[in-house]
Order: sequence, then C-alpha cells, then structure tokens
Amino acid sequence: MPRGANAARGGKVDRRFPLMHLRFAATFFFACVISAPEAMGSDAAEAGVQAYRAGEYSRALDIFRRGAKRGDADAQYGLGVLYLDGKATPKDPAESTRWFLAAAGQGHINAQFNLGNAYIFGRGVARDPEEAAYWWRRAALKGFPNACYNLGVYYHEHGDTSAQRELGIAWLRAASERGWEQARVDLRRTGEPLYGEPPEKDWRREPIRSEARLLTVDPRAYTVQLFSGGSRRSAMEFMEQRRISDQALLYRLPKGGNVLWNVVFGAYPSPGEATKLIDAMKPQLKGSKPWPRRLSSVRASILAVWKERENTVIPDTGDDG
Repeated sequence: MPRGANAARGGKVDRRFPLMHLRFAATFFFACVISAPEAMGSDAAEAGVQAYRAGEYSRALDIFRRGAKRGDADAQYGLGVLYLDGKATPKDPAESTRWFLAAAGQGHINAQFNLGNAYIFGRGVARDPEEAAYWWRRAALKGFPNACYNLGVYYHEHGDTSAQRELGIAWLRAASERGWEQARVDLRRTGEPLYGEPPEKDWRREPIRSEARLLTVDPRAYTVQLFSGGSRRSAMEFMEQRRISDQALLYRLPKGGNVLWNVVFGAYPSPGEATKLIDAMKPQLKGSKPWPRRLSSVRASILAVWKERENTVIPDTGDDG
C-alpha cells in the first residue's frame, strides 16, 4: 500500500493566489497557498486547464476525470481542485484528497504540498505532523518554496532536539533562497543570515548546523568532498587553514562504531559539473585529492548519525525527493 493510502479523507488544495498565511505558532505561520490548475504536461490535462480558466467547469471536470482514471497525475490534481472547490460538482474533500494522494504518489509537487497541509491541520484526516513533514519534504527537495517554509516552521518551532531546530533554520534559509519573503522575516528574527549573506562558522553549532543544511539539498545532486579525517579537530584545521570555513560544510560518516569527519563544498547536477570545479581548484585544495560524491550517500550518513547520536529520526524520502 502506498504511503498515505489511508489518508483519502479531506485535504487542502494549493492555490497560489491570493497569498494567505495561517497562524500555527506564536511567532511563525504555516504557508497555505492556494491556486487553480496551472499549465500541465499532458495535452489532455492542458485542455482541462484551459476549460477551467474559461469558467467551463463541467467540461474541465469531464476532461480531468477521464485523464485521472488513465493515471495522468496532472489530471488527478486538476480533479482534486474541482472536488475541493465544488466546481461543477458538490464539494467533496474526501474525494479531493483521494485524487491529490494519487497525484502526490506520482511526484506531483502541489499535491504533495497539500497533503502535508491536510495532515498538519487534520482536515479530513487524523492529524499527523510526521506525515505532514514527509509530504512537505518530498516537495521541498524539488525546490518548492512553500514546502521549504512549512518544514522550517515545523522543525524550528516544534522540534524536540537541537538537530531538529537546526534543520528548521536550514529549511527557512532554503525557502528564503527561493524568494519566500516570510522566511526572510523569520530568519531575521532568529539572527540568522539571509540569502547572499554567508554564515560565519559557529563551531559550537557544528557539525549539526552543516548537516542540517546538507539535508535540504536535492539528494540527486553531487557535491565535492575535500577532506575525510578521524577527528573533529582535523576537519576544523583543514577548513581554517584553507580559509573555507564560511563556505564548506562539515558532516559525519559512521564507521565501525566511530565517525569520520568530512568536508564538502557545493552542489552540482552531475559528477561532470563537480569535476569541472575540481579541475579549476587552487593547488592548496587540489592537494587533498577531492572527489565528486552523490548527496544521497551524504544524506544517508547524516540520517544514520542523527539517529544514533542526536536522538533524532528524520525519515528518508529516497533519491526522487
């Protein structure tokens, strides 16, 4: 049974206008952004979008319904919108969420985001914050700023461990980098630097701060590993001597009951792009024999260490986000 298959009871659709923020905590808000169906990949679903925009809701319903039954994720999402809004059909949150769930399982970002909202607010489903975070994470790892922001609020305001709170800050920063204005406001309140303001290395918060930031990066990407050593001190000295403390990130890799301390830099779409950076490096960094590393393996190492040493479990979503 696919994850969330027991959830087809209610939901909240993503409508990107007008913008709304719903209060969740004393100082932060969950993003609940709502939009009508937008341009879609398949011809059939696109015809449904055009009908929706023209106010021909019965025609849109027919098009989306036929496409949804064929397994078209865009059509499933469009059908969910119509059932939620009550366009050409009575409002039916349960049926709406059933189709959002079907689309989300195929990787539809808006559907994933809105399943998260359904779970956090308990709209038609039993309230389940962990399930909400799961669906938000799948959308956020593909760069969806709304989901990045909600994860930031969730972990920063309601995290039980220092690792979860650092992860919240990292997701707020990711939302800020993608233009989410409220994330900038919230980051400023925490004293964190904004996008374009590289954070100074605060060794008291390392390596958890760096690890949290690495968990917000698409696991399908590649990074450049610069160093691997047996102690925290050796990794710190490597970074400080090469003056890369404000740019490189530190993470731990479990090995034989201990950990290796690793230094990485950047995120690139392919190993070839990562290799180009290595070729252009100064001799001081090239001397450490850097190599491309897939971020999915970095992520797996971090999650294992957090579970064992930080009492923090963050479910993985796999390479597909």
